[in-house]
Amino acid sequence: MSLEKIVVVVNGRELPGLTSITWRAGAEHAARAADVDVPMHAFGVAHPLRLIHRDDPVECYASGTKFLTGSVRDLTGDSGESGNVLKISVVSAMVDFIEGAIDHPTGLTEKQDIAGIAKTFAPKMKVIVKTKAKLKTYDLHAIQPGASIFKEIERLARQEGLLLYDDGDANLIITDQPEGRHAGGLQRGINFKVSGITLSAYNRPSETIVRGQNSRGAGKGSLTLEARAKDPEAKRDRKRIIVIDGNSTKAGVKKRAEWQMQRDIGRSTKTTPDVFGWRDAGGRLWSPNFLVHDVDPYWDIDQDMIVASASFKQDDGGTSCKLTLYDPRAFAAPPPKGAKSGDQWKGEEPDAEVTAE
Repeated sequence: MSLEKIVVVVNGRELPGLTSITWRAGAEHAARAADVDVPMHAFGVAHPLRLIHRDDPVECYASGTKFLTGSVRDLTGDSGESGNVLKISVVSAMVDFIEGAIDHPTGLTEKQDIAGIAKTFAPKMKVIVKTKAKLKTYDLHAIQPGASIFKEIERLARQEGLLLYDDGDANLIITDQPEGRHAGGLQRGINFKVSGITLSAYNRPSETIVRGQNSRGAGKGSLTLEARAKDPEAKRDRKRIIVIDGNSTKAGVKKRAEWQMQRDIGRSTKTTPDVFGWRDAGGRLWSPNFLVHDVDPYWDIDQDMIVASASFKQDDGGTSCKLTLYDPRAFAAPPPKGAKSGDQWKGEEPDAEVTAE
């Protein structure tokens, strides 16, 4: 597998002599991150600590494709027998969304959706919010004191069944469906030889109960709302109860119950192939929230899966990528149609029943 041409630009200057790089991207991780190793002697006569500083802006490219926009997080090194290497840790611009507390004169927004709330509370952050879903408008939203912007909108995203993640170019993606499909698929012996699996009952309740209230209106359905979604494959009786903050609707509690149950079912079914190279058959970097057909007879898999995360590596041993794949229901996509996998990889789509008092 051919090597990628890696270019890491720190404060406008390309890093010389990279010996290795690892980086990570995921649909359940708001910020991408990378670790770069550079020999001290590669910087020539200039001392690297006079050239590179914490929080310096960084852009990372693989054969011309930008995969991370952010800043220097850590500088670490060891002058011992390990080889006098400077290790540079890079984190995406999204980290300010995650770690920075909201400082707003009122802490309130009116008639805004999640994207609008994020923009209102983060006017100076270098992050662009891109929406790929129909979002709910909140008549009035008050922040939780001390919360970060990401924590604030992530709480709302769970209620709406949305994913939030970084696309590598300082964009926060808000979506409720897969972004696309990888070309060529995955097949044991063709583009991977080694893979692992996890089929787990952990965090998979037999029934998910979502309760909410609607303080507006009068009569049945205006006060207490409840939706129940059952796992059709459950063999044990254990329930999950979720209480929604703020006003809810029948449609809202039903959607949350079904989304949570689908997510639990999807995340309980995982495979982790070690793929040759960083790209699919069409040349796209392996990307979170993309569907891919996985054929792995060793584990009785022949169906669509969805990329939850990808961990990339390139060093003197070559180029590799470890994918984490879930059943597509983990990210609110329909169950795979026409799957030829064994029974443990298949499943039915839950349907929530709603009651109102």
